[in-house]
Amino acid sequence: LKTTFQAIWVYHSKSGCHWDNEHGANIKGPAAEAVWKEYVSKKSNSAMKPFKNNGWPFYSKMEKVLPEKSAAQGTMSSYLQCLI
Repeated sequence: LKTTFQAIWVYHSKSGCHWDNEHGANIKGPAAEAVWKEYVSKKSNSAMKPFKNNGWPFYSKMEKVLPEKSAAQGTMSSYLQCLI
């Protein structure tokens, strides 16, 4: 659960990256599809594959349970850039 939470947290913390618990990343259209494929092709981002157009109903609950520092922060969070 923590790995999934961190993957989503890193993704939606990027400027321009959409996330909601119902539609996930909500990838629509060929341009967004191409960017998504590139993003999830990286091993470090592969945990996001199931969330292309599907949300994760536990995100809000995990956000309340896990302390702020448990999500990827610092150099790792700034290293990954959303291409959307």
